[in-house]
Amino acid sequence: MSLLIETLGFQDGHCELMSYHNERVNRSRRALLSMSDNWRLEDRIQVPDEFMRGKVRCRVLYGEQLDRVEFSAYIPRRIESILIVRDDSIDYNYKYADRRRLQQLHELRGNCDDVLIARHGVLTDSTFSNLMFERGDRRITPENSLLAGVRRAALLDRGYVRMDTVRPEQVHFDFDRVHLINALLAPGDCVVSVERIYGV
Repeated sequence: MSLLIETLGFQDGHCELMSYHNERVNRSRRALLSMSDNWRLEDRIQVPDEFMRGKVRCRVLYGEQLDRVEFSAYIPRRIESILIVRDDSIDYNYKYADRRRLQQLHELRGNCDDVLIARHGVLTDSTFSNLMFERGDRRITPENSLLAGVRRAALLDRGYVRMDTVRPEQVHFDFDRVHLINALLAPGDCVVSVERIYGV
């Protein structure tokens, strides 16, 4: 059974964040499995012909070995409202295949579409993405994220966002909107007004 998962986004057969995926996979294998060999996912993943056009989701399950590679057409989630939930014990520093705790938190969303997870009084991530809060030209990603996401890392490297602590009580006063970002979601793809964030 696979210990870890990596989700990549391909556009017309190309993955723009491949170097960040490689870094995370190799870091995870070193830390959790004491594996010293460095993988290049582009040498291990062959995009099938039927997935060479459009936006595609690639799911890689792995541990010491690469167990399985799955491709599917990308179908974006519709996220228009979010509930803040609190969990001080959640640990998702690595992209584990076991997402049961995240799913349990997602089920607390009530009439909302997803949840933002607060841990020890500060916001971290949603159940499937990192966060980028915005007002004007100020763009903040929580420094206490649960998972070091690849899109978040690329945006930080470019200086497009900066890290800071974001507390639930700040959201409605300091920001206008939140962008949900991950390997398949760039800023602007999934945006929620702070007026639709509940549970503050």
